[in-house]
This record gives sequence, structure tokens and C-alpha cells, in this order.
Amino acid sequence: MNPAAMTLLLTCGFGLFSWSMVQRWRLLFAGAARRAQPPPDYRQRWKRLLVDGLLQSRLRQYKIAGLAHTLVFFGFVVLLLRTLTLWGRGFSPSFELPTLGRDAPFDGLLGAAYNEAKDIAVALVLLAVGIFIFQRIVTRPRRLTLSWEGILILTVIGVMMGADAIYDGASLVLSRTWDLQCAATAQPDCLWIAPLVSGVGRHIESIAWRVFPDPLGSLAALGLHGCSTATLSMLGAAGYWTHSVLVLVFLNWLPYSKHFHIITALPNVFLASTEPGGKLMKVSSDAEALLELADAQQTGLEHEQPPLGLSRVADLNWKYRLDLLSCTECGRCTEHCPAHDAGKPLHPKDFTLDLRDALLRSQLAPRRAWASEADESSRAADENCLVPGVIAPDTLWSCTNCRACEEQCPVGISYVDKIVDFRRDLVLMRGELPNELQRAFDGIEHAGNPWGLPRTERTAWAAGLGVNRIADVEQTDVLFWVGCAASYDQRAQRVARSFVSLLQKAKIDFAILGDEENCTGDAARRAGNEYLFLNVAQSNIEVLNGYYAAHRFRRIVTACPHCLTTLKHEYPDFGGNWPIVHHQQLLLDLVKQGRLQPKQRFEKTAVFHDPCTLARYASDVVSPRELLRKVAGISLREAPRHGRFTRCCGAGGARMWMDDAPGTRMNVVRTKELQQTGADTIVTACPFCTTMIDDGVVFVGDASPAPVLDIAEVLAEACGMSN
Repeated sequence: MNPAAMTLLLTCGFGLFSWSMVQRWRLLFAGAARRAQPPPDYRQRWKRLLVDGLLQSRLRQYKIAGLAHTLVFFGFVVLLLRTLTLWGRGFSPSFELPTLGRDAPFDGLLGAAYNEAKDIAVALVLLAVGIFIFQRIVTRPRRLTLSWEGILILTVIGVMMGADAIYDGASLVLSRTWDLQCAATAQPDCLWIAPLVSGVGRHIESIAWRVFPDPLGSLAALGLHGCSTATLSMLGAAGYWTHSVLVLVFLNWLPYSKHFHIITALPNVFLASTEPGGKLMKVSSDAEALLELADAQQTGLEHEQPPLGLSRVADLNWKYRLDLLSCTECGRCTEHCPAHDAGKPLHPKDFTLDLRDALLRSQLAPRRAWASEADESSRAADENCLVPGVIAPDTLWSCTNCRACEEQCPVGISYVDKIVDFRRDLVLMRGELPNELQRAFDGIEHAGNPWGLPRTERTAWAAGLGVNRIADVEQTDVLFWVGCAASYDQRAQRVARSFVSLLQKAKIDFAILGDEENCTGDAARRAGNEYLFLNVAQSNIEVLNGYYAAHRFRRIVTACPHCLTTLKHEYPDFGGNWPIVHHQQLLLDLVKQGRLQPKQRFEKTAVFHDPCTLARYASDVVSPRELLRKVAGISLREAPRHGRFTRCCGAGGARMWMDDAPGTRMNVVRTKELQQTGADTIVTACPFCTTMIDDGVVFVGDASPAPVLDIAEVLAEACGMSN
């Protein structure tokens, strides 16, 4: 071992790595947009770091690849101490870490136990490397980014592991040689082998495979037993320096490769938002302030304010940038994207990689400020403009905000917030949006619903049911938020009538807002029209706060998961806080209390389609199944993608109001998947899902199609009621 060489190696290695990390640090924060962050829940963050980061829970769906990645991860954790030990032996051949040496407590037992764990870790990492190479060369999954870099990185890891085993094996054989030839008389070769045997530190009885304390090292020693002393010395030194050098080569490669996630993944998981899944950040307190901010940014006067949306690389905040640098290119996001499955141009992995490439290019390119007098056409043509220069508009409008990509991402990358930010820039700053969305916006603005139907027809669905308006009663227990779908769509109206009949049978005191109810603005906000959202949100919050402050209702229930998400998770940012539940949760409580008794047998097989807004936004996949199992005679089946891994129907993210070209309809893909279960009935709990899957059934054209029912309709039938 050579102290001078090791000093040079460590100085250069860590010096270059530090320089690279400084550049990446500057890339994260230099010129990044600043945005206010909500107070974090550190308990949740530490739990997520443990479960998703260290225990890698999100990798388990891909059993073989997930297991292999876990083996590599924990193998490197175990081998970290080994690397430190080898670097220390560059200065002192007998160096051992405290508590792991032969003079440590328990007569060196801890050191022997570590050697055992280290050898097992090396063997498992080699196994995992073999699995990954097999995947990249033979099976070649479509979701992966296949390149020479991946193979090269795996080769480097494998060589590092093999070098460690060769170093151990040669050292063990030479230790036996030392005992036989150098203990009594000094031989010429003893000078060369002394540094290698110093690290062994124990007497070797014979060269044979042993289970403890060095199973891999003794196996390598058995294979090298016939080599000459000179060859063993050369192999031991080569193994030592190969491992010591490649660790630093690998470390310096990380900042410039996709494996940079080794450094950024755990911080990214820890620093991810602790807000409810899919919740959008507050941009402005009210519509008037938003207009002022938009005007100021249009004229270039407000450089200190955060941007209204995403347009340039400079608009990316530090967390967005950390997301981009943390991508592992595993492709899980794209493989589970319903838009991609249906043939649309959205590829979440490519979306992230294209933005990452633009971010990296920005560090090399000279900075250019926007000219304050630049018009919209010159702005779109500017090389710094990400849309359409880097991301195509059709890619952004293909997203349903279903969060399947976010649920699958093992390193906590968010997609919905970035896509909505891009849409905000297109809608608010450029006025570029699909024509169908403009019609929906006009309907929300002028009539309070995306269809643009008269407000006076909002309660027509309740004719003859004896439903009270909250303005006409002194007090009620439940305020039923009907939503636009159940107010105007005939199919959703049948669900509302079934739900009302269940409430009445359970003797629940309830009322509705009637024509005081307005669209929640969910579609407008997720389509990027923050101004319209703020207008309707302010109106709704004012009405609801007035009744709630006067104790006119105790809680809100809605049959629309989109309304639930907006009212429960997003309105609180603007002063609206009320107890609110989804109708399936209220119905389950009523059944448990015995106020509803689904005794009439429902002799059918059913498959439940989890709405994305319930499964991944509200994190509720238990309530609907528990409720359905209480229906007598029902037999439940599951689609291949269900629960948190459900496949989107295609209506979220304002896509309910956009047209789909033939061959790109997400509802058709999902309908076929549900029908393939062979269930007699398709059940869901969202008016948009009901409509989309109903349309999918018609499009597929099955000779005997399975009916699509809301969970309230199933329960109403089981309780002996009908519309």
C-alpha cells in the first residue's frame, strides 16, 4: 500500500466530486423560481423516508427488478464500511475501523460478523447485477431507457464486487503462505505480501471454504490456491486498487449520469410535499390579485414574484429541479400512464427527461433576460420557452391528472403540479387552449356549470323527492353537495336520486344548496384557468361559510370525488373549512349503524372500478369494497389494475370536456379491462367514471354488456328501492 498514492487518489477524487456537486447545487438554486411552501409534517416525511426511501416499498410491484434494486441498495450500504477500511489501509496496512478490528470488544466477533455480512452483500450485489444485465440485453422491457451507460455502470459495479472478492481471496492464501514461510525466516517475497496479510489479522488453518466469517473470500481463496506467490501478490494489489479507485470513479460519474439519483433520491423523497396527494399549490389569494400579478408579469415589471405558470427553465422552482435530477429512468411512470396506454403523446418519463435536458443545457447556455416589450409570438419563439420548444402542447393536454405516474415513481417525483403549471401559462398568459375547454370555461363563468345550462334547472333532478333547500330550513345535519354532473347529466341524476332515497330511508336530515350551488372549479383549475377557479371558489366559500357559521349544517357529503377533493383539500387555502365525506363513506357508516340494511340479495358478480380521485387523492380503496361486501349475494372480482394502481377512465384533469380521437380513448381501454374480468356488473363511485365507462361499453359493443352502476345504486337495489 502506498500512502502518497492514496492521498493523491482521495484528494483528486473528492476534490472533483465536490466541484461537481457545487455545480449541481448551483443548478438547483441559481435563478430558480421561489414559491411559498406550506408548513411540512416532519413526522410524515421521516416515515416516508423510511418506508418509500430506505425500505423501497414502491419497488415491490416489480418483484424481480425490485428485489434486485433492493439488494444493490443495501449491498452498497453494507460495503460503505468496507470501502472506508480499504482507503484506511492505503495509509496503514493493518487499519481497521473501530469496533471491527481484531482488538475490538468481544474478541473481534463484531469484525467477523461484519465480514460475513459484507461477503453476503457482495454476492447478492453480483446476483442483482446479473439480473439487471439480463434484463437489458435479453428481456429488454420497453419501460427502460436502454443505453451503453446502463451496461457500463453495471459492469463497473460488478468489477468492484469481483475486485473485493479477489483481494480477500488472495490475502487469505497469502496469509497461509506467511504462516508457513515468513513466520520463522524472512523470505524475499515476504516484503511484498506483508501489506496484504496485515489486513487478515488471524491465523489460517487451511485453505478451504468456510461459512463463517468470510464465505465469499474463502471461496475465492480456494480458487486461487494454486497460484504462485507473485501472482497472488499482484492479484491482491490489483483487487485492492481496483476497488479503491472504482468507488471514486463511480462517485464522480454520478453527477453526470442518470445514477445521480443515488445521491438525490432520498432527499427528494424526504422533501416531497406533505400535502394531500395531488393538491395544487396556492398561486394567489383571490382573482383580483391574480390579475394584477398576470398584468405585472406580462409587462415585465414584477421579477421578484413567482411565475403564474411554467414557461422557461428559470420558472422551475428548486423542488421541480430536484425532481428532474432524481429520475432513475425506470419507466414505471410511462408504463402505468393511461394516456400513454391509449396512444396519446404523453410519456411521463420522456416529459421528465426532456425537462432535465433543458435544465442541464441552461447551465451551459448564456443567460438571457426577457425583453419587457416582447409580445406573445416572440415569447413562444424564444429558445428558452419550454412549450413548444421542449414539451409539445398536446402532451400537456393529454394528462388526466390521475397520478398513476406519481404513485409508481420510486423516488417521489411529482408530475401533476408541473403539468398544471404549464397549462396555467398556456391559458392565462398566452390564451392557448383547446376550443372545447373554452366552451366549458364559458359555461362555468356564466351559468355555474361546464355544460352552460341554466341555473334554474339545477334542482330539476330532485322533482318529486321532497328534498329541502338549506335556505328554507332552520338547521340540518347533512348538506348534500350535488355537483354539476348530478344536477345536469341524466345518468348522474339517477345516482343522486338513489342516494337521496337512501338518506331518506336512513332518516338522515339533509338539504341541498339548490341554485346557490356553483361549480367547484375543479376542471377549470386543472385545465390551468386559475382565475376562473378563484372566482367560483370565492363564491362557493362565501355561501358555505355563511351557512356553516350560522350552524345551519354540520357536515357536507358529495357523490363526486372531484368535488370532494376540491372542497376538502383545496378550498381550505382560501378560507373554506368544513367536515366533508364522500357518499360511499357515509353509506358505509349508515349500514354499520343498522340504519340501512341491504338484505335483498344481489345475485351478481361485480368488479369495482376505483376512481383515481378516491384511490390516489383521497387514499380510500377500503370503504367501497367493505360496503359492497355487506350486500347480500354479491361476488366481487378485481381488475388487474385496482386500488391505488387503478387505471384512469380518462375524465380527470378537465379531459371530461375534451374530445378524444378514435384509437386514443382511455375509457375504452379501461372498459375492456373491466369486462375481461367476466363480471356481470361494473360498479364505481364517481359520476365521471360512470359516464366514461358507460360510453366505453357502447363503443366496445358487447352483445350482452355488463351494466355500469354507482355504488349508491347497488345499495339502493339491495335495500329494496329503485329510482
